[in-house]
Amino acid sequence: MRSPSYETVLVPLDGSELADAAVPWAILIARKTGAWLNLVTVLPHGADPKVDHPDHATQRSLAQARENAGVLTPRTATSILAGDSATEIDRESRAMAADLIVMASHGRSGIARTLLGSVTSRVLRLSNVPVLVVKPSTSPYPEIEMVVAPLDGSEIGAAGLAHAVELSRECDSRLVLLHVSEDTADGNLARDLEVTAKDAERQGIEVDLVLVRGEAKDQIVAYADRSANAVIVLASIGATGIGPSRRGSVADHVVCHSSSPTMVVPPVEYVGPVIE
Repeated sequence: MRSPSYETVLVPLDGSELADAAVPWAILIARKTGAWLNLVTVLPHGADPKVDHPDHATQRSLAQARENAGVLTPRTATSILAGDSATEIDRESRAMAADLIVMASHGRSGIARTLLGSVTSRVLRLSNVPVLVVKPSTSPYPEIEMVVAPLDGSEIGAAGLAHAVELSRECDSRLVLLHVSEDTADGNLARDLEVTAKDAERQGIEVDLVLVRGEAKDQIVAYADRSANAVIVLASIGATGIGPSRRGSVADHVVCHSSSPTMVVPPVEYVGPVIE
């Protein structure tokens, strides 16, 4: 299993309280990993980033984020772009070879198929790197005590596992390998999970193997939401990202309905749309 690394974390800001909610999580990960924190804002179509400036609310958000990050992680940069927000965020992520995008969404109804025009939802579909979707929080200093990695034995499902292991290692968090079966548990998968657990334990990670029965999307949410400091890491489908397939439906449901931050990892073979 190839170990990912978090060297550049991108955070889009637009001056709203919702977007600002992503900053503490991005700072947490940057502090734990030593990553660069890149604050990105996108001006409207037709604006010139060289001469035009963000509105006052966005300037305030950027200044506050830089101030907060400076206390905990000095490696911070700012990018001012112009155009379609989701497209420019994805373009900037690729240009800087970002390893992670951190964005905020509304509560339990935040990303639904009826809202596919939302920036966060569109970035999830475009991005070729993991996107950590967080919900508004009252805590300015979040912690990650548990990382939940749902697995089903497929290659796509395993795509998120390396990130779950790495996040657990960097944040000194307990790793939960969660297998949800609608009928009888898969013995081969159980053995694979045991091997994975032993590999993670050799890296000093505390690991729990959990097998539960029920519908995957509901059980993942229910399990993770028992903890106030859990993060879910799961893979999406391929080039269509969050979408109508069974796996896309699971990722979609978890992101929408869980109160826990959710990292959505694209399959390793997905390079995304070509950006001209």
